[in-house]
Amino acid sequence: MPKPSHKLLAFPRLQFKGVGPKLNARKISALAHLMELPPGYESFLLWRNGGRPLKEYFTWTHPQHGETTSRLDGFAGLNPQLPGSVTLGMDSVEMILQFRHWLPRWSIPIGRVVDDSFLLPFHWDDPRTDQVWLKHWYHEDPDASGPEEKLFHIADSLPEFLALLHEHAPDYDVE
Repeated sequence: MPKPSHKLLAFPRLQFKGVGPKLNARKISALAHLMELPPGYESFLLWRNGGRPLKEYFTWTHPQHGETTSRLDGFAGLNPQLPGSVTLGMDSVEMILQFRHWLPRWSIPIGRVVDDSFLLPFHWDDPRTDQVWLKHWYHEDPDASGPEEKLFHIADSLPEFLALLHEHAPDYDVE
């Protein structure tokens, strides 16, 4: 299967804070030797290089608990500098290196969700390519579940996920 080219998707209008340096297709391609990026995430990086949307809550259906509201801590971008440069904080590459043991194969961490969870799309060879999944991970007991456990489908695409974002939910516990 040939790797798709950089194609800009239609993303909803959202305001972000803490966005990393602007990327172009050439910069993304230069970083692609580190990992195979899902096409939807490549489009997202051309639009916004990480950051935190001002609408940061999303509601999804948990298979056992029903309707659940979670808070997005922020999207990981790509740091165009050498690894470890403090431009964006932890970018997708650093998240892969730090958490690979606990993440599903072919997944790319693109964001952090409050309560030690990750937003994941998958590598373009995986059947879940460009879908957005939530991986629950607990830092106090990281080996409590395998990489494919506690993994929940949230949206069929990144634009669809972004459309789910909304203002603070009254029933959400704010810390």
